[in-house]
Amino acid sequence: MVQENIKKAQTIKGPGFAAFIDLHDSTYAWDQNADTASEMIRELYGVVAATADEHGGQVGNFTGDGFLLLFTSVESSILCLSRIVRDWEKTREKYIEKYSVSGVPVPDGHFLALRTGISFGNFGPLEIKDTVHYSGSGINKAQRCEAASKDYFRRETIGPLSSPNYIFIDSSAENLIQVRSDFSISEQLPARFKGYFQPQTPGDKPELEARKQFIYAVWPRKKAGSEGKSVAELEKLALAQAKSDIGDRLILAAQTVRSAKMLHELSQSAMGKNRKKLLEEAVKAYKDAMGAYTLESSPAEYAHAQSNLGNALHAQATTLAGEERNQKLEQAVIAQKEALKVYTAASAPDDYARAQNDLGRTFRFQANVLAGEDKKKKLADALLALKEALRIWTFSRTPLDHASAQCNLGVVLENQAALLAGEEKRRKLDAAVVAYRESLRVRTFDATPEDYALTQTRLGSALKSQAGLHSGKDRSQRLEEAIAAHKQALRVYTYDSFPYEYAGAQNNLGNALWTQAAALAGEERRRKLGEAVAAYKEALRVDTFETAPSHYAIRHNNLATAMKDQAVFFTGEERSRAYDEAITAYSKALQIFTFASSPGHYASIQHNVGTMLRQYALCLTGEAKERKLAQAVAAFGEALRVLDIRSFPDYYAKSRQNLGTTLRDMAQSLTGAEREQKLNDAVAAYAEALRVFTFESAPHEYADAQGELAAALAMQAEALPENEKKEKLLMAASSYAAAMRIYTEADYPDRYGELKKKAEGLTGPSSPGLPPG
Repeated sequence: MVQENIKKAQTIKGPGFAAFIDLHDSTYAWDQNADTASEMIRELYGVVAATADEHGGQVGNFTGDGFLLLFTSVESSILCLSRIVRDWEKTREKYIEKYSVSGVPVPDGHFLALRTGISFGNFGPLEIKDTVHYSGSGINKAQRCEAASKDYFRRETIGPLSSPNYIFIDSSAENLIQVRSDFSISEQLPARFKGYFQPQTPGDKPELEARKQFIYAVWPRKKAGSEGKSVAELEKLALAQAKSDIGDRLILAAQTVRSAKMLHELSQSAMGKNRKKLLEEAVKAYKDAMGAYTLESSPAEYAHAQSNLGNALHAQATTLAGEERNQKLEQAVIAQKEALKVYTAASAPDDYARAQNDLGRTFRFQANVLAGEDKKKKLADALLALKEALRIWTFSRTPLDHASAQCNLGVVLENQAALLAGEEKRRKLDAAVVAYRESLRVRTFDATPEDYALTQTRLGSALKSQAGLHSGKDRSQRLEEAIAAHKQALRVYTYDSFPYEYAGAQNNLGNALWTQAAALAGEERRRKLGEAVAAYKEALRVDTFETAPSHYAIRHNNLATAMKDQAVFFTGEERSRAYDEAITAYSKALQIFTFASSPGHYASIQHNVGTMLRQYALCLTGEAKERKLAQAVAAFGEALRVLDIRSFPDYYAKSRQNLGTTLRDMAQSLTGAEREQKLNDAVAAYAEALRVFTFESAPHEYADAQGELAAALAMQAEALPENEKKEKLLMAASSYAAAMRIYTEADYPDRYGELKKKAEGLTGPSSPGLPPG
């Protein structure tokens, strides 16, 4: 009978309200007396179907002891379920008596009572074997709400309500009650709903987890003049009163804003096309509401709707690309600025701070796709907005919001630092590290583990960048701190619990270890490179060609570079095998990052390929060596098809420097004009590199380039007449002296001694510019 009625019913689609009813202890009732249980279920269905029809609801699925009802309004769903619960109480007493007479012990005072759950969400009909069933997120959440209510169901009182007069609803339904004075509503009742939640990193997979939610106990209130009226008359009376108090357009707008908010919340646990569709509907609903709210007539509602619209547009932008994405972000900025026409630091400090924080976040996302002065301007706007938020969100007043804004501030400062050089870059990175550490005063491992891990990851990134501007002990200390930060993140980001975050953290750890190894030598360097290789391989347990192609390519590029550096500790066939494995890894990266699809990544990998081939060549002799050096020059040429000094100054300089060194290596096996040409090209390449790598902005890179230039100048001198030769050797000695300004005797005694010996070998110990012996 139930399924026939469901089949014949007019099907409806969400978004709407799903109400779930479950008969408490029904399994026990069936086990004790199946005939009585069957009779009882049929009678319950009659009550449910008749009451649902009276309240404009539709009976959906039937589970044997539970019913799904579908509604278009939250008020109707609450009124309907409260009527069913009230009417069922008399029937329930009859069946308790039947079981008792037949000798069945009654478990407790709630035997055969009805548990309930109501939620707002999407749902739709699904026809299976000529029978219509319903499925969707709204139904799933209603069931979760009913399941969560078990913790509170047996309570004799919940706030203003007494058993059995309460219906359980979740926060999505509670937010959409229009006339709250018509209902008694309990305080928030903590619950946990399991489900998939979107990760913070675009492209990563969603995670299945249980998050804290809230449910509420509700019951309709009796109103004066309502006695003796039918349900339909009561609903008309309530609607007429609401219209009189608020006005038709504002009622509709309020309902629309709440619906939009729920759609936006639903999108956070959706994926792909469903997520895009929900966000489209949310944005449309917010825009519809703006037809009723104006800045002059309803400033508070106007600001609230604009702020929410801005956030929905921002979320929508993350599902798009190219010009569509840019347009949505620009619309988000406009909406957030509209909200700030109402929210001021004096009149609504928390709303003002939240709007400024949201605006700063949108500016930062806009900056990600810009370059040059436009990028700098957006980041400056983001910084200003976040600092405004932090005027209100102080550590003592709102610690969690303070921590969130500080973390956002750190990201903006770090992004600004990437566009700067020298002392300005140093100041920005120092400020970013301070912001992340301030955030970690609140975001602790015990209190907020996921936020703790995210902030530790960003702190590690900033510390690694910071280390590049220092030398000696300062550099080493910052790299140690960066490694420690990434290891702290991995306390939370485990392979089993957060695989994609785990992969990112392992990659970041590998980068910090690889950078640390660059300043070490011998066994210590070999060990750090081994740890870096192990970290990159851990990342590739997660990031595969199929699941995360971009990350797969980046990890392989990093792995190949570490393996290339590791190869120098091997000999013979083992060394050749290590280089061949590095070549394979680079090739896998270039399957994804092509010149056409990803020119920046393509150039970076080609640069690394050139460096590796040049290093490989030094282990070979004869034609094999010459072939590898020629391949290295070709790889640097491919990189420099993309790299230019304005857009990619650091990579441009490094590629020029490595190209110069490779040309210098080629010159060693040449004579006459060919040798001279290769050396001239090498010197020109070093000069280009030193346009970027200055003593102030990149001290270690500056020192390395000066040392390489000195070696090329010394080789040039060999073929010159005596008077020209002396001048060229002095130039070479001066370059060695410039390198020794960074590699000092105190901080780098071995490197210092090596450079000093080379310089003195050219011109003697009294060479101009050399430090005293």
